[in-house]
Amino acid sequence: MVIKAFKTLSALRKTQIASLEAEAARADGAAYPLFSDTFLNYTKEVPAFFFATSGNRALGVLSLFLPGDGTAEISALVSPSYRNRGLFSMLLGEAAKSLKALGCTTVYIVSNPRIKAGAAVLEKLPVRYSSSEYKMILPDAAIPLQSAPPSVSESSGPKTRKNIAAPALSPILTRLSSKDFLSLKDLFAELFDIDENAAETWLSSLSASDSVRLFRYEDNGKLIGCAGFVESVTCCSVFSVGIREEYRGKGLGKRLMLALLKKIPAGKAVILQVSDKNPVAFSLYGKLGFAIESTTVYHVLERF
Repeated sequence: MVIKAFKTLSALRKTQIASLEAEAARADGAAYPLFSDTFLNYTKEVPAFFFATSGNRALGVLSLFLPGDGTAEISALVSPSYRNRGLFSMLLGEAAKSLKALGCTTVYIVSNPRIKAGAAVLEKLPVRYSSSEYKMILPDAAIPLQSAPPSVSESSGPKTRKNIAAPALSPILTRLSSKDFLSLKDLFAELFDIDENAAETWLSSLSASDSVRLFRYEDNGKLIGCAGFVESVTCCSVFSVGIREEYRGKGLGKRLMLALLKKIPAGKAVILQVSDKNPVAFSLYGKLGFAIESTTVYHVLERF
Protein backbone atom coordinates (compact mmCIF):
# COMPACT_ATOMS: atom_id res chain seq x y z
CA MET A 1 0.00 0.00 0.00
CA VAL A 2 1.18 3.51 -0.82
CA ILE A 3 -0.18 6.99 -0.05
CA LYS A 4 0.01 9.62 -2.76
CA ALA A 5 -1.07 13.27 -2.82
CA PHE A 6 -2.56 15.11 -5.80
CA LYS A 7 -3.53 18.70 -6.59
CA THR A 8 -6.09 17.65 -9.20
CA LEU A 9 -7.93 14.47 -10.12
CA SER A 10 -7.16 12.43 -13.21
CA ALA A 11 -9.75 10.22 -14.88
CA LEU A 12 -8.21 7.21 -13.11
CA ARG A 13 -8.46 8.86 -9.70
CA LYS A 14 -12.10 9.81 -10.31
CA THR A 15 -12.84 6.19 -11.24
CA GLN A 16 -11.15 4.99 -8.06
CA ILE A 17 -13.25 7.38 -5.99
CA ALA A 18 -16.47 6.19 -7.65
CA SER A 19 -15.58 2.55 -6.98
CA LEU A 20 -14.78 3.28 -3.35
CA GLU A 21 -18.02 5.23 -2.89
CA ALA A 22 -20.03 2.34 -4.32
CA GLU A 23 -18.22 -0.20 -2.12
CA ALA A 24 -18.79 1.88 1.03
CA ALA A 25 -22.44 2.54 0.18
CA ARG A 26 -23.13 -1.19 -0.11
CA ALA A 27 -21.54 -1.85 3.27
CA ASP A 28 -22.95 1.15 5.14
CA GLY A 29 -26.43 1.32 3.64
CA ALA A 30 -25.91 5.03 2.99
CA ALA A 31 -24.06 7.01 0.39
CA TYR A 32 -21.40 9.51 1.27
CA PRO A 33 -19.88 11.18 -1.80
CA LEU A 34 -16.41 12.64 -1.35
CA PHE A 35 -15.70 16.24 -2.22
CA SER A 36 -14.20 16.15 -5.71
CA ASP A 37 -15.24 19.43 -7.38
CA THR A 38 -11.69 20.62 -7.87
CA PHE A 39 -12.63 23.93 -9.46
CA LEU A 40 -14.41 25.02 -6.24
CA ASN A 41 -11.12 25.04 -4.31
CA TYR A 42 -9.77 28.57 -4.23
CA THR A 43 -6.17 27.39 -4.32
CA LYS A 44 -4.32 24.78 -6.34
CA GLU A 45 -1.02 25.47 -4.59
CA VAL A 46 -1.05 22.41 -2.35
CA PRO A 47 -2.36 18.84 -2.70
CA ALA A 48 -6.02 18.48 -1.78
CA PHE A 49 -6.52 14.77 -2.52
CA PHE A 50 -4.83 11.88 -0.75
CA PHE A 51 -5.07 8.29 -1.91
CA ALA A 52 -4.08 5.08 -0.15
CA THR A 53 -3.82 2.57 -3.00
CA SER A 54 -2.87 -1.00 -3.73
CA GLY A 55 -2.32 -1.47 -7.43
CA ASN A 56 -5.20 0.25 -9.20
CA ARG A 57 -7.54 0.00 -6.23
CA ALA A 58 -8.16 2.85 -3.79
CA LEU A 59 -8.28 1.57 -0.22
CA GLY A 60 -8.95 5.01 1.24
CA VAL A 61 -9.30 8.58 0.02
CA LEU A 62 -9.27 11.90 1.86
CA SER A 63 -10.12 15.19 0.18
CA LEU A 64 -9.93 18.84 1.23
CA PHE A 65 -12.39 21.57 0.34
CA LEU A 66 -10.50 24.87 0.56
CA PRO A 67 -12.91 27.84 0.24
CA GLY A 68 -10.23 30.47 0.80
CA ASP A 69 -11.41 31.90 4.12
CA GLY A 70 -8.82 30.24 6.36
CA THR A 71 -10.92 27.12 6.82
CA ALA A 72 -10.79 23.64 5.35
CA GLU A 73 -13.28 20.78 5.19
CA ILE A 74 -12.10 17.18 5.34
CA SER A 75 -14.12 14.33 3.86
CA ALA A 76 -12.84 10.79 3.67
CA LEU A 77 -13.80 7.22 2.87
CA VAL A 78 -11.99 4.01 3.76
CA SER A 79 -12.78 0.65 2.22
CA PRO A 80 -14.86 -1.43 4.67
CA SER A 81 -12.27 -4.20 4.46
CA TYR A 82 -9.49 -1.82 5.57
CA ARG A 83 -11.18 -0.03 8.44
CA ASN A 84 -9.82 -0.07 11.99
CA ARG A 85 -6.24 -0.26 10.68
CA GLY A 86 -5.29 3.38 11.19
CA LEU A 87 -5.70 4.23 7.50
CA PHE A 88 -7.68 7.42 8.15
CA SER A 89 -5.01 8.64 10.57
CA MET A 90 -2.33 8.05 7.95
CA LEU A 91 -4.29 10.01 5.34
CA LEU A 92 -4.96 12.81 7.84
CA GLY A 93 -1.26 13.00 8.62
CA GLU A 94 -0.48 13.62 4.96
CA ALA A 95 -3.32 16.14 4.61
CA ALA A 96 -2.02 18.05 7.62
CA LYS A 97 0.98 19.11 5.53
CA SER A 98 -1.34 20.98 3.15
CA LEU A 99 -3.37 22.46 6.00
CA LYS A 100 -0.27 23.79 7.74
CA ALA A 101 1.20 25.14 4.51
CA LEU A 102 -1.97 27.17 3.93
CA GLY A 103 -2.17 28.33 7.54
CA CYS A 104 -5.71 27.03 7.98
CA THR A 105 -7.11 28.26 11.28
CA THR A 106 -10.26 26.12 11.39
CA VAL A 107 -10.55 22.58 10.06
CA TYR A 108 -13.82 20.68 9.88
CA ILE A 109 -14.37 16.94 9.68
CA VAL A 110 -17.39 16.28 7.47
CA SER A 111 -19.47 13.19 8.18
CA ASN A 112 -22.74 11.46 7.37
CA PRO A 113 -24.58 10.73 10.67
CA ARG A 114 -26.10 7.57 9.15
CA ILE A 115 -22.68 5.92 8.75
CA LYS A 116 -21.63 4.20 11.98
CA ALA A 117 -18.02 3.80 10.89
CA GLY A 118 -17.66 7.58 10.65
CA ALA A 119 -19.12 8.05 14.11
CA ALA A 120 -16.60 5.57 15.51
CA VAL A 121 -13.72 7.55 13.97
CA LEU A 122 -15.04 10.83 15.39
CA GLU A 123 -15.10 9.36 18.89
CA LYS A 124 -11.33 8.91 18.70
CA LEU A 125 -10.58 12.42 17.43
CA PRO A 126 -10.25 15.75 19.30
CA VAL A 127 -13.39 17.27 17.78
CA ARG A 128 -16.41 19.34 18.82
CA TYR A 129 -19.75 19.70 17.09
CA SER A 130 -20.10 22.78 14.89
CA SER A 131 -23.20 22.51 12.69
CA SER A 132 -25.30 20.40 10.39
CA GLU A 133 -25.93 21.02 6.71
CA TYR A 134 -28.89 19.74 4.76
CA LYS A 135 -28.77 18.69 1.14
CA MET A 136 -32.13 19.68 -0.27
CA ILE A 137 -33.62 18.66 -3.61
CA LEU A 138 -36.34 20.06 -5.83
CA PRO A 139 -37.48 17.53 -8.45
CA ASP A 140 -38.23 19.03 -11.83
CA ALA A 141 -41.94 18.28 -11.46
CA ALA A 142 -42.08 20.34 -8.26
CA ILE A 143 -40.85 23.67 -9.63
CA PRO A 144 -43.10 26.27 -7.96
CA LEU A 145 -45.70 28.21 -9.96
CA GLN A 146 -44.79 31.60 -8.55
CA SER A 147 -43.77 34.96 -9.93
CA ALA A 148 -40.17 35.98 -10.46
CA PRO A 149 -38.32 39.11 -11.52
CA PRO A 150 -37.42 39.45 -15.21
CA SER A 151 -34.29 38.05 -16.74
CA VAL A 152 -32.12 38.67 -19.76
CA SER A 153 -33.31 37.30 -23.07
CA GLU A 154 -33.17 33.54 -23.38
CA SER A 155 -33.82 33.32 -27.10
CA SER A 156 -30.75 31.12 -27.47
CA GLY A 157 -29.43 28.24 -25.42
CA PRO A 158 -31.24 25.29 -23.82
CA LYS A 159 -34.94 25.30 -23.13
CA THR A 160 -35.64 26.72 -19.67
CA ARG A 161 -38.54 26.49 -17.26
CA LYS A 162 -41.61 28.30 -18.60
CA ASN A 163 -43.97 27.74 -15.69
CA ILE A 164 -42.51 30.59 -13.61
CA ALA A 165 -44.07 33.92 -14.56
CA ALA A 166 -41.77 36.92 -14.95
CA PRO A 167 -43.52 40.28 -14.49
CA ALA A 168 -41.68 43.47 -15.43
CA LEU A 169 -40.34 44.25 -11.99
CA SER A 170 -36.93 45.17 -10.62
CA PRO A 171 -34.53 43.63 -9.47
CA ILE A 172 -33.26 41.58 -12.39
CA LEU A 173 -30.99 38.55 -12.59
CA THR A 174 -28.41 38.61 -15.38
CA ARG A 175 -26.10 35.81 -16.42
CA LEU A 176 -22.41 36.67 -16.57
CA SER A 177 -19.98 35.46 -19.19
CA SER A 178 -16.93 33.77 -17.68
CA LYS A 179 -14.75 36.81 -18.46
CA ASP A 180 -17.05 38.94 -16.27
CA PHE A 181 -17.02 36.70 -13.18
CA LEU A 182 -14.49 38.99 -11.49
CA SER A 183 -17.07 41.80 -11.43
CA LEU A 184 -18.46 39.97 -8.38
CA LYS A 185 -15.15 40.07 -6.48
CA ASP A 186 -16.15 42.73 -3.95
CA LEU A 187 -19.57 41.17 -3.45
CA PHE A 188 -18.13 37.67 -2.91
CA ALA A 189 -15.71 39.06 -0.34
CA GLU A 190 -18.58 40.70 1.55
CA LEU A 191 -21.11 37.89 1.35
CA PHE A 192 -18.79 35.00 2.13
CA ASP A 193 -16.47 36.78 4.57
CA ILE A 194 -13.25 36.28 2.62
CA ASP A 195 -10.61 38.74 1.50
CA GLU A 196 -10.67 40.13 -2.03
CA ASN A 197 -7.62 38.13 -3.12
CA ALA A 198 -9.33 34.88 -2.12
CA ALA A 199 -12.55 36.02 -3.83
CA GLU A 200 -10.63 36.79 -7.02
CA THR A 201 -8.89 33.42 -7.00
CA TRP A 202 -12.17 31.61 -6.34
CA LEU A 203 -13.98 33.42 -9.15
CA SER A 204 -11.09 32.81 -11.54
CA SER A 205 -11.31 29.11 -10.73
CA LEU A 206 -15.07 29.11 -11.33
CA SER A 207 -14.63 30.87 -14.66
CA ALA A 208 -12.45 28.01 -15.89
CA SER A 209 -15.33 25.52 -15.74
CA ASP A 210 -17.80 25.21 -18.60
CA SER A 211 -20.45 23.82 -16.24
CA VAL A 212 -20.69 26.90 -13.99
CA ARG A 213 -23.47 29.45 -14.50
CA LEU A 214 -23.08 32.65 -12.47
CA PHE A 215 -25.53 35.56 -12.22
CA ARG A 216 -25.54 39.09 -10.83
CA TYR A 217 -28.66 40.44 -9.11
CA GLU A 218 -29.27 44.16 -9.71
CA ASP A 219 -31.73 46.76 -8.47
CA ASN A 220 -31.85 49.84 -10.69
CA GLY A 221 -28.34 49.16 -11.87
CA LYS A 222 -26.89 48.54 -8.41
CA LEU A 223 -25.37 45.14 -7.63
CA ILE A 224 -27.24 43.77 -4.62
CA GLY A 225 -26.64 40.03 -4.81
CA CYS A 226 -25.63 36.99 -6.81
CA ALA A 227 -26.40 33.34 -7.40
CA GLY A 228 -25.04 30.45 -9.41
CA PHE A 229 -25.38 26.82 -10.24
CA VAL A 230 -23.23 23.99 -11.59
CA GLU A 231 -24.91 22.06 -14.38
CA SER A 232 -24.47 18.30 -14.77
CA VAL A 233 -26.23 15.73 -16.92
CA THR A 234 -29.06 15.06 -14.48
CA CYS A 235 -29.19 18.03 -12.10
CA CYS A 236 -28.06 21.53 -11.26
CA SER A 237 -26.31 22.34 -7.96
CA VAL A 238 -27.08 25.82 -6.64
CA PHE A 239 -24.30 27.75 -4.90
CA SER A 240 -23.22 31.26 -3.86
CA VAL A 241 -26.72 32.63 -3.30
CA GLY A 242 -26.55 35.88 -1.36
CA ILE A 243 -27.93 39.40 -0.97
CA ARG A 244 -26.21 42.41 0.54
CA GLU A 245 -27.15 42.90 4.18
CA GLU A 246 -28.96 46.22 3.69
CA TYR A 247 -31.34 44.59 1.19
CA ARG A 248 -32.32 41.64 3.35
CA GLY A 249 -35.71 41.18 4.99
CA LYS A 250 -37.59 42.54 1.97
CA GLY A 251 -38.51 39.31 0.21
CA LEU A 252 -35.71 39.67 -2.33
CA GLY A 253 -34.17 36.34 -1.43
CA LYS A 254 -37.33 34.56 -2.52
CA ARG A 255 -37.47 36.49 -5.76
CA LEU A 256 -33.81 35.77 -6.40
CA MET A 257 -34.36 32.03 -5.99
CA LEU A 258 -37.44 32.05 -8.22
CA ALA A 259 -35.51 33.91 -10.91
CA LEU A 260 -32.63 31.44 -10.62
CA LEU A 261 -34.97 28.46 -10.92
CA LYS A 262 -36.29 29.91 -14.15
CA LYS A 263 -32.75 29.85 -15.57
CA ILE A 264 -32.26 26.13 -14.90
CA PRO A 265 -32.85 23.88 -17.92
CA ALA A 266 -36.10 21.95 -17.85
CA GLY A 267 -35.95 18.27 -16.95
CA LYS A 268 -33.27 18.60 -14.28
CA ALA A 269 -33.56 18.36 -10.52
CA VAL A 270 -32.18 21.19 -8.43
CA ILE A 271 -30.03 20.56 -5.37
CA LEU A 272 -28.50 22.90 -2.79
CA GLN A 273 -26.90 22.89 0.63
CA VAL A 274 -28.14 24.92 3.60
CA SER A 275 -26.83 25.09 7.17
CA ASP A 276 -28.87 24.77 10.34
CA LYS A 277 -27.24 28.09 11.25
CA ASN A 278 -29.28 29.75 8.50
CA PRO A 279 -32.92 29.09 9.51
CA VAL A 280 -34.25 31.89 7.27
CA ALA A 281 -32.81 30.29 4.12
CA PHE A 282 -33.88 26.82 5.26
CA SER A 283 -37.45 28.04 5.73
CA LEU A 284 -37.44 29.73 2.32
CA TYR A 285 -36.23 26.64 0.49
CA GLY A 286 -38.88 24.54 2.21
CA LYS A 287 -41.61 26.95 1.09
CA LEU A 288 -40.30 26.72 -2.47
CA GLY A 289 -40.76 22.94 -2.42
CA PHE A 290 -37.24 21.73 -1.58
CA ALA A 291 -37.07 18.63 0.62
CA ILE A 292 -34.20 17.28 2.71
CA GLU A 293 -32.41 14.45 0.95
CA SER A 294 -29.48 13.96 3.35
CA THR A 295 -27.72 15.53 6.31
CA THR A 296 -24.03 16.30 6.73
CA VAL A 297 -22.50 17.04 10.12
CA TYR A 298 -19.49 19.28 10.71
CA HIS A 299 -17.12 18.86 13.65
CA VAL A 300 -14.20 21.19 14.33
CA LEU A 301 -10.89 19.34 14.50
CA GLU A 302 -9.09 20.98 17.42
CA ARG A 303 -5.64 19.52 16.67
CA PHE A 304 -4.09 18.25 13.44
